[in-house]
Amino acid sequence: MNKKNFLIICIILLIAVDLISKYFIYDMHFLNKNYFITPILNTGISWWISIFHFNILIFLIPIILGIVIYLYYKKEIWYFSFIFIFAWWLANFIDRLIYHWVRDFIDLHFFPIFNIADIFVSIWVLLILYSIYKKTSI
Repeated sequence: MNKKNFLIICIILLIAVDLISKYFIYDMHFLNKNYFITPILNTGISWWISIFHFNILIFLIPIILGIVIYLYYKKEIWYFSFIFIFAWWLANFIDRLIYHWVRDFIDLHFFPIFNIADIFVSIWVLLILYSIYKKTSI
């Protein structure tokens, strides 16, 4: 399997995991609200930061993603970090296109409520910190 196919398969699998988890929580009402599951429709960005208008988000995030894609092709961004940041963006972007909000549900009570795709951003940050520590390209 070549690198491009592996990248596409990984991104599709990560997005599928996120969308399936949201389906079970929201559509099947699986694990209704309990200590760690609190379904929230997030109209903001993150950390309770609101966005003034949906159209701003539609244009802002693709521009940032375009920069990430550019850095990936210029070999300035690490292969696996690209997979996680792209999967995060696309999974939450699908929610925003369909529902105009992101379906969050994991509630740790000491952190803002998040979803599976948001975990991808945490992994991305860890990969960046690792690459900085090892002094390799991210």
